[in-house]
Amino acid sequence: MNTPNALTPEFKKYDIFISYRKDSSLKKAEALYHYLHNGKYKDKVFRDVDELKAGDWIDQIVDIVDNAKLLVLILDKKTFENRDISNDTSKQYERWAKLSRVELHDEIDSMSQENRDKINYIRLEILRAKVHNLIILPIVYKDRKDDETILGEW
Repeated sequence: MNTPNALTPEFKKYDIFISYRKDSSLKKAEALYHYLHNGKYKDKVFRDVDELKAGDWIDQIVDIVDNAKLLVLILDKKTFENRDISNDTSKQYERWAKLSRVELHDEIDSMSQENRDKINYIRLEILRAKVHNLIILPIVYKDRKDDETILGEW
């Protein structure tokens, strides 16, 4: 797929990108999205479930993160669970964060489905946000039943 590297008309520009782990933070992300969307940030906040169009979702996510102003990161105990494809993932993710959308698309597209499923997309979103100088606002969610820190070694 030869997708242009610049922001294309089919990708809407958002000011706020909500990054979260679907299996553990979906309801929190949904509540935050609706609060912001129904307030003064109508049509300026992105959450994948609400805003992704049919097609290549990785291209869309990368383009939207690269062009946002703020990444809101919802953190809970499962956010950084290891889903990585090797022990040398830090360098891999840092390299991916610097690739153009087309280069990243081609590299991920060349991977097996099994390895694609292991990618920690939150980690990639955070690193791309850093590369593109977005403000990163972490929101730490701590379950009332559990006093352990959610960040572990991070």
